Parts: sequence; C-alpha cells; structure tokens
Amino acid sequence: MSSRYRNTSQRIFLCPYCSSSFGAQRGVKAHISSTKTCRDEDFKANAVAAANRSPSPPKGMNSSHNRKKALNDHVHTQEEFNFNVDDRFSPQPTNKRPRYQVTVEDDEDDKDDDASGTQKSTGYKVEEYPLKVASIQGQEPLPFPSHRKAQIKSGQEPWFPFADRQEWELAEWLTTSGVSQTDIDKYLKLKITRERTIPSFKNNYALQKMMDTLPTGPKFKCKVFHAIGDLTDEDDKPLTEELELWYRDPLEVIREIMSNVMLADKMHYKPVKVFDASGSVRFYDEMWTAAWWWDVQVRGFKPMNDAMLRYITQDKLKEGATVIPVILSSDKTKLSVFSGDKVAWPVYLTIGNVPKGIRRRPSMHATILLGYIPTSKLECFSANRRAEEGYKLFHLCMNHILAPLKEAGQHVFGCMLQGEPMCAMSSTAG
Repeated sequence: MSSRYRNTSQRIFLCPYCSSSFGAQRGVKAHISSTKTCRDEDFKANAVAAANRSPSPPKGMNSSHNRKKALNDHVHTQEEFNFNVDDRFSPQPTNKRPRYQVTVEDDEDDKDDDASGTQKSTGYKVEEYPLKVASIQGQEPLPFPSHRKAQIKSGQEPWFPFADRQEWELAEWLTTSGVSQTDIDKYLKLKITRERTIPSFKNNYALQKMMDTLPTGPKFKCKVFHAIGDLTDEDDKPLTEELELWYRDPLEVIREIMSNVMLADKMHYKPVKVFDASGSVRFYDEMWTAAWWWDVQVRGFKPMNDAMLRYITQDKLKEGATVIPVILSSDKTKLSVFSGDKVAWPVYLTIGNVPKGIRRRPSMHATILLGYIPTSKLECFSANRRAEEGYKLFHLCMNHILAPLKEAGQHVFGCMLQGEPMCAMSSTAG
C-alpha cells in the first residue's frame, strides 16, 4: 500500500470556501454538493469563470487561497447576480443511479420558433419573390368540418359514438397514454369502473371497435410482392416468399397536411432570399430560403423595369403555381428490446412548406406515416444475394409508393422540370 493511503495525514484536501479538511478530493466535492453555503459560493465562482470566458480554471485555482482571491478580486453587484440560489435548483446528493428513458415529446425550443422562420429575425434583409404564387383554383371542404356537419344533420353530439364528453376524454386517455391493452381490460373490469364510471365499452375490444368508427386520415392499402429466390425446395422448385407492402397514397397524405387547420397560418408558399444587414451574405435556413425553390418558381415574363431583368429565366412554372417540396424519411427500427428480431421499416412524409420547428413536433401532425417497407430476411435467396435483393426490394417498394406523385407531376398538376416531377426528396435507409 502506498504511503499516501497508509498515512492520510501527509496529504489533506481543503474546501476552498470553509477550509474544512478531507482525506481525498472526492470528499471535498461531496462536501460542496451537500453544504448549501459552499455550494452557493461554488455556483458564484463558476458564474465568474463563465463571465470571463475561461474554459477551465487557471492553474492553482483549486487551492483555497487562490480560489478565495479570485472571488475577492471581483466585485459582485446586484445586477450581476440577480438571482436567489434555491435548493430546488441546486444539485442534491443522491445514492440512486440515474435512469435513462427514451421519450417522444415536443421540444420547448421548437415551440418558441417563429413559424415564419429566418426572415422574421431582426438584422436581416429579405428579398421576396416578385410574382404571384399559390393561386386559388377551387375550394374543397375540410374533412373534420364536413364530418361535424354530417353529425349535426344526424342529430349527433361532437363526441359521438361515446356517451358524453367525459367518456370521450376517458377513451382518449386510455388510447393515447401508453397503457397496454391488457391493462385497459383490467381497468375496465374493476368493480369501481363497472359500478361508478359505467363506460359504454366493457373491454378493450369494444373500445377499439368504437375508435374505428371515428373519422380517420388517408386509408392504408396493401400490395403483395412475390419474391422468387435462387434456392430450391425438395422438388427442385424455386423457393418463393410473399411480401406485404402497406402504404398510403402520398397525394392524400399531402392533402391531409395541407388541410390541417393547426398549420393554416404557418404554411409558406413563396420563396425568399435572406441576406445579412449588409446584403452581401446570403443565409439558407428554411426550405423556402433555398436557391432551388426560387429557381423552380421563377418563369419568363416581360419585365416592367430594368431591375426585374435579373428574374428572367426559361419558363418553369406558370405564374400562380404552388411548389410543394416533398420530404421523405425512412429508417429500419428494431421493435424487440431484449430478445427476438422483430423490426419495422416505416416511411414518413412531410412537406417543406411547413417550418422545420413545426413539422418536427409530433403534436402538430405535420409528419405523417406513409407506409411500411417489408422487413423479410429473404431466406429464399442464398446468403450472398440477400443484401442485394434487399436493396432491390426497398427501391421496388418506394417506386410503388411514390407512383401517384409521378403521375401527379406529369398529368395532374403540370409541374414538370426536364421531364421529372418536382419533388425534393430526402431519405435515410438503414
């Protein structure tokens, strides 16, 4: 055993604030964390270091003399420390190990984002697109107002098929709070639930049947692919595998996002150019600030003056046309936590007209599930071919899912650029 631990009196560690002595540095740290006076002084010392932009304490600052000298050299005013150090915000000693849990929630920073993005920030110069965009071609009733009108016509309350608003709130909590289906059944079978709450649904199955009668978004479709492998069975016939692709029509998903009343005042249809105060540096933030959108939107027109000559390019879109950039994201996700090999491969769709601070918030429903790619192991193929066939399967499925977008680009919207639909697609597959 070293002399350091054999004779602790040879080395003493002092608290820089109260001069209490300890046999190890970790004792000093524990003392500061558990003693309010020293903890407050340490908090102030760290604030001073941050104010002086010191990335780390100067050499020798750990000694009590130098630390106190640094504090005494700086005069603290009420304006500098306009706060009260409170036990609620101070680190408390604990013997419990931290538990880590993955959660999906709205980012508070995102909630503070201005819906209009960079161009609303002060100190920027904004050049707006000079021509008319997003002309109204017609009107179509929104799905939920239409559903409510049908309810009124039938004499139904807004919470139908549930008995009243309280029952609707109970059903909403049971289906969105993360309670398992088994626990929902247990709750609904409790005596106090059956005799006092008395919901109209007696078990989880009945609850789900009632939920299925509510209005939904775009319907799912199923496409079956047959994979013919290079391996054979006992009869020397090729092994085959049936693969199911579940997906939604991307045009219906886009309509669902565009008709979301929560996004009505947050949509952007016109491209802009954002510069710094001097006008010499261009900033790219939201998608409508990108050069691509501006270049796509611009069309040839007769200039009204010389200043508008720089907008003249070849014809691309008609005046009043709307650009809807389509953003796709995809990633294979493991569903089994400790054992098993259950995986899912979801594909999500959103549009670039929605600010990024809004579309990444789950509560805004600006990003919608588009489909599920099959996750088969493709055991009908030999081991050295499965990876390649998996790539082919992914592109085959994506080509089938996005076929309506190609059709829309060619015949419905007339939005063509060099023979291709104008969709800004970004995907990650893994």
